Amino acid sequence: KYHYGEFDGFKALRMYYGGGEFFMLVLLPDSAKGVKELEEKLSAELIDSVNNSLKWESVNVSIPRFTMDVRYRLNRYLKAMGMKTAFSTAADFSGITGKRDLFISLVIHRAYINVHEEGTEAAAATGVTMELTAVRPEKIYQFRADHPFLFFIIHKNTGAILFAGRLSKPETKEE
Repeated sequence: KYHYGEFDGFKALRMYYGGGEFFMLVLLPDSAKGVKELEEKLSAELIDSVNNSLKWESVNVSIPRFTMDVRYRLNRYLKAMGMKTAFSTAADFSGITGKRDLFISLVIHRAYINVHEEGTEAAAATGVTMELTAVRPEKIYQFRADHPFLFFIIHKNTGAILFAGRLSKPETKEE
């Protein structure tokens, strides 16, 4: 069982990691071309709303293994946000060295994520189905991430998004 929900144009699934302290929220568009539309309406409010709307459901899940390792030079973005002086000889980092001869020359951000079977073990469960007469069987939802999707690694207690990404070309292998 997983926390799962169906929304206008996409499905969402939450899987816990690290003893439940973190979780991955996957937003899977209904169609392969739907990821762009989903990105356009994406906001912190939408993520919170989706996350708070998920229900504990029986779900057959198929998510490909993937690894992402990205690096970004952040100089131009930080300058655009108003940090121009920090990158020039006019910078004042005398609190670090005691002198005014220090400035920032390069800021690099690196993000790495590896999703595999062991990374989702905490969300795995063995299910036993028992039936009572005249009771409808529980619906089993399908969540097959075989086309582009968005994912977020979120800290459970604070709701802080620690990592956000898009898998554009998921490679799935039939077993």
